[in-house]
Amino acid sequence: MTTSPTTQIAVYNSTGQIVYKSTLNNHQNTCSIDTQQLTNGLYMVQISNGQTNSVAKIVK
Repeated sequence: MTTSPTTQIAVYNSTGQIVYKSTLNNHQNTCSIDTQQLTNGLYMVQISNGQTNSVAKIVK
C-alpha cells in the first residue's frame, strides 16, 4: 500500500518560532495563509514534500 504524498508548510518568525503550520495532501496545490494575526516583520516560509525543501522570505 502506498501513502499519499503530503506537503508540509511552516512559517517561522525572526526568532525561529513556528507561527503557522499546515499539511497539504496530494490533491491540494494551493494554500492561503492569513497574516492578519502576525506582527510586522520578517518571516521564513518552509515548504517540504519529503523530497525537496524550499525556503522563502516574506515581509509583513
